[in-house]
Amino acid sequence: MAIDPDIKEELKNILEEKNIAKKQLAMVVSSYKLSDAELDNIKKSFPILKKYFLFNRVDNKIQAGFIIKFDSKVVDLTLRSQLNNFKKITYEVDR
Repeated sequence: MAIDPDIKEELKNILEEKNIAKKQLAMVVSSYKLSDAELDNIKKSFPILKKYFLFNRVDNKIQAGFIIKFDSKVVDLTLRSQLNNFKKITYEVDR
């Protein structure tokens, strides 16, 4: 017995929504819309994110890099953050 493709697609969407509801959400903030492949690469790079569903938010204030927000944690991997850290390190060395 063949299943109607429309019904099959609707069932698939319902199951995905239920799976998303069970998973915790993590937000990836970036300077442009990330592709699914890029989000998958981020998830693979951070094993703790395996149990999270990643979604992307665009923030034009970010020049390069991205920020990951999950639970009450924030991982800031933006260029601004890295430059500020470098500035602090060089200031400490110069003293």
